[in-house]
Amino acid sequence: HVSLQDNCKIIGDVEIGAYSIFAPNVFLSSSGHQFRASPAELIRKQDAIARVVSRKITIGEDVWIGINSV
Repeated sequence: HVSLQDNCKIIGDVEIGAYSIFAPNVFLSSSGHQFRASPAELIRKQDAIARVVSRKITIGEDVWIGINSV
């Protein structure tokens, strides 16, 4: 019972409660890119060098997330 509108992107460890609504262009990602440990390295190697941290995203029940939310 969740509604995802056009162009929503959900990446990683994300839990969505029932009856939630996502407006167009919502982006959720449970991890990020780490570059500070070695900014001179190639992008594809930076995450391997740094410890990438992923944190679960939990969206409760009956939640509305507005257009273009990140």
